Amino acid sequence: MKLSFVTVCYIILNTILQVLVSATVNEYSEIKEFIKNEAKRLGFVKTGFARPDMVDQSIAFQNWLDKNYHEDMKWMENHIEKRLDPRKLMDDCKTIIVFAANYHNQVNYSDVKISRYVLGDDYHIVLKKKLRKLLEAIQQKFPQIEGRFFTDTAPILERYWAQKSGIGWQGKNTNLITRDYGSYIFLAEMLINIELEADQEHADFCGSCAKCLDSCPTNAFVDAYQLNSNKCISYLTIEKRADFSPEESKLIDNNLYGCDICQEVCPWNKFARETEIEEFKNRLHLINKNLDFWSSIDEKTYQQTLKNSAMKRTKLTGIKRNSRAIKSNRI
Repeated sequence: MKLSFVTVCYIILNTILQVLVSATVNEYSEIKEFIKNEAKRLGFVKTGFARPDMVDQSIAFQNWLDKNYHEDMKWMENHIEKRLDPRKLMDDCKTIIVFAANYHNQVNYSDVKISRYVLGDDYHIVLKKKLRKLLEAIQQKFPQIEGRFFTDTAPILERYWAQKSGIGWQGKNTNLITRDYGSYIFLAEMLINIELEADQEHADFCGSCAKCLDSCPTNAFVDAYQLNSNKCISYLTIEKRADFSPEESKLIDNNLYGCDICQEVCPWNKFARETEIEEFKNRLHLINKNLDFWSSIDEKTYQQTLKNSAMKRTKLTGIKRNSRAIKSNRI
């Protein structure tokens, strides 16, 4: 049986299309694998991919703002349309890539407590350097790719996208938890103009556990997955700019900067491993400095001690205020 000219053309075109589609799929698979391998080489412990759709928790986020649970962090109210739709952060954004970097260090405090995340160099600086190198490597191998990267520096709901991309899940303490590294991780994102296969969204493995909620000394959790920043020790010692009320001074107890209690009690953090990123070990000496040091610190010593440190976020006035509160708690 002879085939018509039209039928023959259809078969040929369909075959060509299948070959092109297969080649495209293979190339995109190669891109994804390359990104994961390069990210690992640069020190990221996890990489996930997600489709940049509208955030499906927009109502919950707006309710959180309406209740003023963000207190002085008014920047959370800015660029809401971008927070809820990452495609507005970059023209032609087709994929969100999320990276996790482990910052955990085993510490034994000798006096005041300082959150683990500042016991290394400023993660904004460290991770931006890594992301810049990563994007350069990607574009050298695949020149058609355009991208933007962030690490806590853009209006994007990092933990939401980390869960969407399969990195981990947002725990009842609102931290991002991973099964193999716990919650002592930094997050970073890259938006690119190529549509890569999305990874499966991570399931929630908190179950019936409520250790983080029960252990919070200030009852900062209104409910599971909902934090009232007004009562959070991390917010009070880092983000709050005004002086403490007598009640707030008591709440911070012995915490000079930040608080890790809801992470320390989390069962998943038994899987926490020591960081392999050397820059995140550079300031372990800070835990050996006592209250007298922080109480009497002057501008020059402050700048020298905390150069390139995320701990400078609370400023010298914040360090002094926190020190005074701890002193009053020891009387």
